[in-house]
Amino acid sequence: MYQTTQAENEAFFAMVLPAFLDYVKQHSSTVEGIELATSLLGISSMQCLQEIGGVVKVVRVPLNMMTANVAEAEQRANDAADAANTAAGKANAAAQNASDKAAQVTAAVLDITAAKTAAVEAAQNANGKADLANSIYQTVKAWYESVSPAWTTWFEATKGDWTTWFNARKAEWPEWYNGVKAAYDTWLAAAQEAETDRQTAESTRQSQESTRQTNESTRKSNETTRQTNETTRQSQETTRQGNETTRKGNETTRQNQETTRQGNEDARISAEKGRVSAESGRESAEDARVAEFARLKTDSQAATSAANNAATAASSQAEKAALAASAANAEAQNLGKLKSDCLDATGAAQTAAQNAGEKMVEIDALVRSISGESSAAPVKMAVGVLGTISTKNKEKQRISVQLYPTYVMQNVLYQKVSGTSAMVDPSGGIIVTGTGESVFWVIPPQNTELWQQVSVNVRGPRIRLTSSGKMRLNKGKIRIV
Repeated sequence: MYQTTQAENEAFFAMVLPAFLDYVKQHSSTVEGIELATSLLGISSMQCLQEIGGVVKVVRVPLNMMTANVAEAEQRANDAADAANTAAGKANAAAQNASDKAAQVTAAVLDITAAKTAAVEAAQNANGKADLANSIYQTVKAWYESVSPAWTTWFEATKGDWTTWFNARKAEWPEWYNGVKAAYDTWLAAAQEAETDRQTAESTRQSQESTRQTNESTRKSNETTRQTNETTRQSQETTRQGNETTRKGNETTRQNQETTRQGNEDARISAEKGRVSAESGRESAEDARVAEFARLKTDSQAATSAANNAATAASSQAEKAALAASAANAEAQNLGKLKSDCLDATGAAQTAAQNAGEKMVEIDALVRSISGESSAAPVKMAVGVLGTISTKNKEKQRISVQLYPTYVMQNVLYQKVSGTSAMVDPSGGIIVTGTGESVFWVIPPQNTELWQQVSVNVRGPRIRLTSSGKMRLNKGKIRIV
């Protein structure tokens, strides 16, 4: 990265500085003395300072721009507050209803849990009995299947011999034959019945097993559904609690906004009362000023009459002096005799002229007293000066002063207290002589109690920066202020 030297920087600044200073001179504006209003009567706009891009200028702002739609905004705020109160009431009712529903759901869940526990215990008991019966059945079935082939083979192998032998005994032992045959038939019937009962029991067992499996599947499905419903209920409960928290937060925000609005309304009412009080004071001051002006007018009329009388007397003396001068010219031939009279007449004329001049001064003083410039003393003084002045600002700055009432003579004195950075000429113009702070006293001679102290701060030139600390450029040029 290339680092510029001090000499290169100074050469660059010397090159761009004249154009920048011309730009500042053309686009900047100063704030002159502005009369201070004591009421809003007849005022439709206000003068304000506007700063855009570092350029400061005086602009007029309409009052209706500041107070536009205030009543509508206030009504909208009240409507919004009413709507918020209504919504809060509905939200509270909904929250109470949701709490009741949650209690009902909780009770139902407890009932379902108890029923589930009983169903699980019954299913476990039934499964235990079914397993025991199935175990016994499987044991008997296994024994039967293990001995059935051997018995069947032996029976089929010996069936003919036993039949032949048994039939041969029919005639020989009829009673025995009949008894054995009856026992055999009974045993065969019992065996066939037992097989039928076994098949029926097996069918019943298979049906019951199928029913048990179906019930178990139904129980598992119901358990899955219950768990899903429980998860959904918990999720809905969490959502309800979140909504309740949000509602409480919104209610707190609404109450805070309502408190702020009431505070603003109280401040507006207090300000309005202050404005009415100030307006009453202004009207009282205006009445006093009118009465004072009437008194001054009466005094000035009397003074004017006296001045007119004095002027008439002076004119009469001047006419007599003229006649005396004319008589002196006519009697010039008799210089010895009339010299004394001429000198006396000339002295009288000079005295009359001097008296006439004095009377004119008195008349001028009376005229000034009529306008109130020489006799009226200021009751208020407004002083304005820029907070900081750059040594590169070619536009001459000044300390602006306004005495009130505005009809008094605008005379002030500027007395330096400390500092060497600036001087002030009798008209208030600031003369820059260095950098630093200079302090001045601004004193109105007609009422020295109104004196004020002002500070004039003078700084050296510097490059204007952006908010991020970088150099602010204007069309590629550095801005120095």
